[in-house]
Amino acid sequence: MINIVPEIISLSQYLEVQRNNPKLLHPTCCPYCGNEILWGHGCYERKANRKNVLNISDPILIHRYFCPNCHRTCSTLPECLPHNKWYLWNVQQIVLIFFLIGKSFVAIAKKTMLPRHTISRWINYFKTHLQMHKKLLCEQFGDLDISKSFSAFWLDCLSKISLAQAMFHCYFAEVKSEGKMQR
Repeated sequence: MINIVPEIISLSQYLEVQRNNPKLLHPTCCPYCGNEILWGHGCYERKANRKNVLNISDPILIHRYFCPNCHRTCSTLPECLPHNKWYLWNVQQIVLIFFLIGKSFVAIAKKTMLPRHTISRWINYFKTHLQMHKKLLCEQFGDLDISKSFSAFWLDCLSKISLAQAMFHCYFAEVKSEGKMQR
């Protein structure tokens, strides 16, 4: 299971926290059993700067933790880095905004230098999960309107919070509803 550390909005900020204050990355409890004692359990490498557009070494290290109570491990990701995806949330946000303002996949691909099938896959993901995202985000942010269309909802949402923040809130709400409360 992944723990997401909120308010780490860039890879450079994440690397700075790793160097100067790694305790901020340590989960307060096991996401599986709630045990408050977790041991550092090494790191694994994660490619995060897919297009190498940032002046940051890639791959980066992701910290792992072991629970001596349930014998399971978990990892900690910064808010800016999606779980199981190759591109940062801010790259996906740019693609989503281009789509919402009416750009075609071809035009978005030319502007972002991303493959069209990747752009299509991301847009389809957001369309497929729209009802869940609406429900979770409207519960969290009362000024979002659940009855809005796909484009209107996401334009309104992204005018208030970043895609990374939106996905953090969705992830946290899902984990909480499954009974795997992170403290």
